[in-house]
Amino acid sequence: MIRSLSHRGPDYVGVWHDNSIPLSVGHARLSIIDTSAGGNQPMLSHNERYVIVFNGEIYNHLVLRKELQSEFGQINWNSRSDTETLLESISNWGLELALAKSSGMFAFALWDIEQKKLYLGRDRIGEKPLYYGVHDDVLLFGSELKALKQHEMFSNKLSFLGLSHYLQYSYIPSPQSIYEFYNKVPPGSVVVFSQDLAKPEIKFYWNLTEIALENKGKKFNLTSEETVDKLEDLLRKSVQEQRISDVPIGAFLSGGIDSSAVVSIFQSLSDRPISTFSIGFAEEEYNEAGFAKEIAHYLGTVHTELFLSEREISSMLIELPHIYCEPFADVSQIPTFFVSKLARTKVTVSMSGDGGDELFGGYTRYTQAERLWSIYGLVPYSFRRTCAAPFKWIFPDGFRLSEVISASSEHSGKNRLSQKIRNNLEYFESKDFLSLYNRLVSTWPANLMSFRYPNASSPILRHDQLLNNLGGNSKLLSVIDMFTYLPDDVLCKLDRAAMRNSLESRAPFLNKDLVEFALSIPKDINNKNGIAKWPLKQVLYKYLPLSFTNRPKRGFGIPIDKWLRFGLKTWAESLIYDDTLSKDFPFDEELILKIWNQHQNYQANHGYKIWNILMLKAWLIENKISLS
Repeated sequence: MIRSLSHRGPDYVGVWHDNSIPLSVGHARLSIIDTSAGGNQPMLSHNERYVIVFNGEIYNHLVLRKELQSEFGQINWNSRSDTETLLESISNWGLELALAKSSGMFAFALWDIEQKKLYLGRDRIGEKPLYYGVHDDVLLFGSELKALKQHEMFSNKLSFLGLSHYLQYSYIPSPQSIYEFYNKVPPGSVVVFSQDLAKPEIKFYWNLTEIALENKGKKFNLTSEETVDKLEDLLRKSVQEQRISDVPIGAFLSGGIDSSAVVSIFQSLSDRPISTFSIGFAEEEYNEAGFAKEIAHYLGTVHTELFLSEREISSMLIELPHIYCEPFADVSQIPTFFVSKLARTKVTVSMSGDGGDELFGGYTRYTQAERLWSIYGLVPYSFRRTCAAPFKWIFPDGFRLSEVISASSEHSGKNRLSQKIRNNLEYFESKDFLSLYNRLVSTWPANLMSFRYPNASSPILRHDQLLNNLGGNSKLLSVIDMFTYLPDDVLCKLDRAAMRNSLESRAPFLNKDLVEFALSIPKDINNKNGIAKWPLKQVLYKYLPLSFTNRPKRGFGIPIDKWLRFGLKTWAESLIYDDTLSKDFPFDEELILKIWNQHQNYQANHGYKIWNILMLKAWLIENKISLS
């Protein structure tokens, strides 16, 4: 099990057994803080009550050490590691208070030798992964599912709920996984098992819903200028905290607002040039490498860039089912892997700008959802459904508006118009604001699933309490994404790509205090004068000229539509036409071939839908999964 995670921890392997249970815990270490043997794990507490295996960082661990010694007297530390700090914080303050005081990203398993209880914990936002499950009276847990799969009692029975969610969103939201008996520990929680492995208790030590609802009832007392100053102060404190490392540390730089803000502050706090890394593409509409290079030159960083082609992509496609131990189809997984690989040639830790869009409402889909609902929401739901039905019959088989592109076909204008009408009809008949947003973010709409399985309840639609209290606006959508898209897509992608290359990634925007402050900023400041992410942009303007940052937003994507027609076409066709799974999996081959041919004929851009199916088929074939 530990060997399967050697990429996450190549520096040391340790095991601890409690033969009276029996229980075993193991750890593969990537040495970051205190690279000596004193930081090795599993680690036993000074009072010999607790054993811990820990993945991640406690950024404020030196502050916690001072607090512990001030309150409990001199402690004879065995190391300078943050793991020992957390362990002694738990021993002296108890788990709940220790976690409340800790600032960091982490996943851990804590065994209470005295009470015979196991605690599986995860950081507030879900930066670090942790899976667990019980099957045939055996509890398994680990950072990745590939570790659990090494155990002889592991069950690879598929979860149809997880599979359905994957098809709809291209990732599997917590707490589900792709396997029936195994779940993800929810962010901000601790899962507690007793010795008899009865149903575990899930305790949340940080509750995003409560924070969002509390902010709704509070008056925001800062002016716009004071908001910018406080945001800058919090971001500087977070970057300063996350700079701590006993190994080389750098930063990803895409040229966008978020990574530029992190790099600008990081460099301002450093007495020497920091290392920055970016990925570029030959396709100009996707390429931000030039912007990143300009910013790096202005700030004086040591900048390294890599331009990707279809050739490099083709060479690593076979790795994707290994990197992601359950189906995952965010196309930016590819540049994220390569920028991590590039960074690892020079550093062991790298900061990123992840989380900025969720915190400050930066995604264009937020404003799109608000604009659509401001019109459609005025019409009673029953009337909208009645009106939409005949038009949906006239314009069948629609696809997402965001995927329609210009095409060379003489019929392309008609195709685009039909798809636009169909998509807007689907948005028009949405029951409420969350239902509309759910359709906007679905790769495969619920009624166009390629699998003929019953549609599963949406994790997005479960947040009706927030809808009723926060209303239909971008603030609500930011909170929803922090429950779903951020931990299970963005941070999953970042963690797996980085750790595959034995690189630790850090996200300064996800500092607890910064997150809670960002959630409290009212919309009239966050989108002041119609400018998205206004406070963050004002912070950035203190470090960079306006001309460097005043550009249209681009996602960290790849030209997947073009590559599926050219460089990756042969590989994609081998999976599209592969029928080895047809016996066990009722793929709607006719629908898949239809969208494939439409894409190849430039009738529409179905790149994301096709990528979703390709990643699923590749994963199923690699893992030899069947329904039996």
